[in-house]
Amino acid sequence: MADSYGEINREMSKDTADEAGMTLRLSSTIFEEGGDAESNNDPERPIDPGKLLPDRESADQFSTEPRKKYRFIRGLGRGGMKMVLQVRDLDATRDVAMAVLPDAAVCSREDISRFVQEARLTASLEHPNIVPVHDIGVDASGAPYFTMKLLRGRTLASLIAKLASGDPEFTADYQINRLLRIFLKICYGVAFAHSRGVIHLDLKPENIQIGDFGEVLIMDWGLAKIVDSPDSADGMQTGKAAPEDGLKTLDGIMKGTPGYMAPEQAAGWNDRKDRRTDIYALGAILYAMMTLKDPLAEKSVKERIDATVEGRIIPPRERAPEREIPAAVEAVILKAMSLRPEDRYQSVRELRNEVNAFIGGYATVAEKASVAKKTMLFMRRHAILSTVLGAAMLLAFAGTAYMIRNGNRGFAGWQGSAVFSFEPGKDAGLYHAADPLNRTGRKPRLTADRTLILNSGEWLRLDQKAQENIRIDLTWQAGAPARPLEIFVRTVEAPLKSDGAMPPGYCFRLGAQDGYDWILRIDPGGTAVPLAAAPSFLVPGENSVSVSVFDGKLQAADGSGTVRLEAEDVILVPPPETGCVSGIRPLTGPAEITSMKISVQAIPEPMTPLFRSIVLTEAGLYRQAWNQCLAAADLSRGEPVEDDALLRAYRLAAFQLPDEKLRDEILDRIRSQPVFSRKAHLEELKALALWRQGEYSRAFAAVDRIMAGDPENAILRKILTLPRKELPEQAAEELLKRLGRMRGAEWLDLSGLGLRSLKPLRKLRLKWLNCSRNRLRDLAGTENMPLKYLDCRGNPEMTDRPAEWRKKTPDILLFDKMTDK
Repeated sequence: MADSYGEINREMSKDTADEAGMTLRLSSTIFEEGGDAESNNDPERPIDPGKLLPDRESADQFSTEPRKKYRFIRGLGRGGMKMVLQVRDLDATRDVAMAVLPDAAVCSREDISRFVQEARLTASLEHPNIVPVHDIGVDASGAPYFTMKLLRGRTLASLIAKLASGDPEFTADYQINRLLRIFLKICYGVAFAHSRGVIHLDLKPENIQIGDFGEVLIMDWGLAKIVDSPDSADGMQTGKAAPEDGLKTLDGIMKGTPGYMAPEQAAGWNDRKDRRTDIYALGAILYAMMTLKDPLAEKSVKERIDATVEGRIIPPRERAPEREIPAAVEAVILKAMSLRPEDRYQSVRELRNEVNAFIGGYATVAEKASVAKKTMLFMRRHAILSTVLGAAMLLAFAGTAYMIRNGNRGFAGWQGSAVFSFEPGKDAGLYHAADPLNRTGRKPRLTADRTLILNSGEWLRLDQKAQENIRIDLTWQAGAPARPLEIFVRTVEAPLKSDGAMPPGYCFRLGAQDGYDWILRIDPGGTAVPLAAAPSFLVPGENSVSVSVFDGKLQAADGSGTVRLEAEDVILVPPPETGCVSGIRPLTGPAEITSMKISVQAIPEPMTPLFRSIVLTEAGLYRQAWNQCLAAADLSRGEPVEDDALLRAYRLAAFQLPDEKLRDEILDRIRSQPVFSRKAHLEELKALALWRQGEYSRAFAAVDRIMAGDPENAILRKILTLPRKELPEQAAEELLKRLGRMRGAEWLDLSGLGLRSLKPLRKLRLKWLNCSRNRLRDLAGTENMPLKYLDCRGNPEMTDRPAEWRKKTPDILLFDKMTDK
């Protein structure tokens, strides 16, 4: 050691002294890395798995802990096979964390080898975001130990729990951008480990330590594996888990934490684990940081494993509607947590760049942002310029206020986006076909007269993605009698279901077997919620239809332009950030499609002062959209635009920001207006908001006020379009009483409401009734209804088909098999 110091002294520059004092200057060559030297922080040098294991069967090769080197202070916790203690390093006069094997004397050789491997592997990863190892050795009894930096602060799990509890101090300190910067530091540490050929395999909030001064450290590398090749310079390669010299994990053995394990890890497919397995866990951590909830809602371990393997992940904004989670961040999370590894980010660098893009005000790749969204982001990055341009736009387009005054949401601004010729080779990239078993490589069948033929259950998926409001004009031969067809608009881009299930989005079902045309909203769980129905307008032979979705309004018109079916979705569900797709499926086929055209709005209502609010709503930035509505109202005092802006602000506060304080703030503003022309619509929104929050008594009072002034009002039907949940018995009875007084009702969907009786409906002349998934004992109250469709499935207390239905059976009668006698 003396020789080494002497060599350093000889390398010092002789002219080290100057007039300012004894300033020493070391030759820079001393600190240059040798060409053959092993470096623990060299991202281009993979870790050799052979060097991580003990040279012999025990750990007695290590230095024995010097006497009086460490003094025990307290235990910090126990996890897996090791215990962590807080000890005092008497030589360095600092406290450190010591990991020990408390039962080393009876531990197997494999356990000792794993412990040593974890110590050496962690020591090999020198990075600011990975917990550093100070020392490895054995104590006087021969038990191995290693010491690490003693971490101050709290775990990420503890921080998330504090935020979830509503702690005002933490909520103020940890806004979304700060949480994202913490996440970036986690990514830096994982990316470095990946560059050295190591995958963690147990990333979760409990294994992330957040220091009091901005430190972020990844802990617990006990399940880490060496992969077969390091990342390339660009970090894009992925490697499979390499053999581990006696420490192999057999297929079918699951190790990890449910909720943060990737599907391949949860299924025990250990040969499929690679860097993308950690990327899934990073997505799950970001999910928890944004929602303040575990990525899985299921309770039991088996349910959680099944949900992981099947990819049943509830989108973050649905899981935590009370949190304002940007849609761009949700898109990043869902891509990172994709079921198939090839659909995830292929490197941590890709994921990190996406988060950096969002923080910097740019669109992410995952969200597939529309031109409108990119324009909005540009305006946010250039606030002064956008303020000037915004003021100019408000002045330039003030004349459009008459459109709102007259209630004209006109569809006259539709501009053709794609026209399908159905000629071989002419429509490449516009659509693809899939058979009922979801085999997407199917070649579309085109005839010589430019007709595309689809058989029953086959899909025609339109590949053009859009965020804008959209219209589809379609002409087809429906056959004789007219066969039903489904048109899906603004649906989520997801694999088609082989069981015929519908993708989330909107569905126009034309010519259904029950004799009705329908507009349905398909929720993420697959539940179809009827928004509107009318007797079918399909005719045998050729049919033309135009279906459109425009700012929450849905319409279906026949070939002459007459609107036959329309609805308004009060939920204001924004289009998915990954891009909207559309599709067509004949139900009892075949269908011969002769022409099709897709159009988008060229100059839609967003060119009014509410432009930025609508764009922000599409981006899922609801609070900013709410503020923009108020700004538009301030700039339009006394104009009809003010009414529209305030109404839109109330709708955002009621359904996207369920905050009664915000609603009351809007109501106070409305009450201060001399004239508010949209009072009826406001009353409807108030009733719907109260119902959604479970304030049923106040909601019924609002409904009664509305119905007293307008007995034909559709408020009850709108209530039935809200997300379903089982009602308290008293609320269910009150709802049925009011439904029983509806005039001219022909159909009702009462599924999943917890109803116990249908007797209050006995005066209705329904032709279509869905009363499935309730608590009905019988069908009393339906005896005199001219029903053509009746769905009674999912009523476990209904033990037999009623006698009256043995004589009089609707065209479609659906009972559970156990009761269908």
